[in-house]
Amino acid sequence: MATTYWTGSNSNNFFDSKNWSTNDSPQNYHEDNISGVTVNGTTQPSVAVVDTPSTAQIQSLTIGDQGTLKITAQNCSDDTSNVFAVQSFQIFNGGNIIVDTPSHVDLGQFNEIGGSLTIENNHGNVKLDYDRLSGNGTLNLVNSTLGSEANPISVDNAMNVHLKCDSTLYAGFYADGASVTFDDGTRNTLVLNGNESTVNTALYNVSDKSQFAINGANGVVPTSANYVENKDGTYSLVVNVGDNKTLTLNDIHVADGFKPGATTITKDAAGDYLISEADSSKPSGHHPDHNGGSCTPNTHHHHDHSDHGWNGHHAQGSSCEPSHGYSNVCDHHGNVSHWAFGHHSAGFSGNSCGTSFAGSTSNVWAQTIKHDFFGHSSSYGSALAGGGGYSDVNSHCTSGSSHAAFGNFADHASSGQHANAWASASHDHGFKCFS
Repeated sequence: MATTYWTGSNSNNFFDSKNWSTNDSPQNYHEDNISGVTVNGTTQPSVAVVDTPSTAQIQSLTIGDQGTLKITAQNCSDDTSNVFAVQSFQIFNGGNIIVDTPSHVDLGQFNEIGGSLTIENNHGNVKLDYDRLSGNGTLNLVNSTLGSEANPISVDNAMNVHLKCDSTLYAGFYADGASVTFDDGTRNTLVLNGNESTVNTALYNVSDKSQFAINGANGVVPTSANYVENKDGTYSLVVNVGDNKTLTLNDIHVADGFKPGATTITKDAAGDYLISEADSSKPSGHHPDHNGGSCTPNTHHHHDHSDHGWNGHHAQGSSCEPSHGYSNVCDHHGNVSHWAFGHHSAGFSGNSCGTSFAGSTSNVWAQTIKHDFFGHSSSYGSALAGGGGYSDVNSHCTSGSSHAAFGNFADHASSGQHANAWASASHDHGFKCFS
């Protein structure tokens, strides 16, 4: 079976045949391999970017050491076709796949993860055909939902999961991974099957913002839940599920300064049972400096797959236009099915919701009201870390580099007009203004 190897000799475009060892489309090969490239005896990181939608399925994808695939392509909100699809993939130690799009992505039937799979800004649109993640690597969810009530994800008991920025993982039966680490500054949810008796998964950094839930689709109805301190300083959460049965999470490591107390159980609109800290006003133990970089502007409920952005504004649906063939952008007053960043002066700084956003996003829209953008100066906002872009909210102009796309900057403090502006480094270094 033929294999083609990533060279990146022409660009970072995954579908550019000039970037592959065979000078042919990666869709024509049984296996596409993206690994670090050796230059003068030194291995350099390789980054391939999927920034345009493609409905053709890649047969097999291998991400080797120092190799990264970033999927940033997106469709309009009413388009449910895949922007990228692969039949199977494997990620070796040191390799990464980053899915940073709200659109549909099909990751296929078979997988083996030794490196990391990161899903950002995607609420339920990443599909695993067999609803399973295998390997001993890492799953990172950032403002994302993976799985559903009907299709929970079985996570290999050697994998480690990280939840951040209003993320939710629907876990399968006795399939929650080796560990789940919660970001203690943002609301995150682990949905359990509910039919287990004891869950041995190590649960780290649990705070008042951490939620556990019982999948309501399985007919299990919890009646009470209580924390019990273990002899080693960890905690167990004992959930009564009726018929004299209990479900016990027996390895809970709480965030510094947080002491679990009474819990409440509420049934949400989706029919799941949320187990939450009864007094959420108690200190969670996270550093107060994290507050500005948290996801508190995000209004997502963990079952809400609508296009409400991080700042709570709705992204209206509209037609899409190609941006110089580089990526699809939905125009007119925020009409792009992505999230908005940084409508407060704290912005979207490097210590907040996910470090891999830096330099990895091609299609982003934002609204700012003469505040710092991405945590920088009040006059101009940096496009993305690694980019030199900025926006001038007074003149509604934008200029930038390093894969930056912006739209709908609003100077409500002066003219109240809106600008639909964008800049893309790889294809346009110019200065554009739109009314």
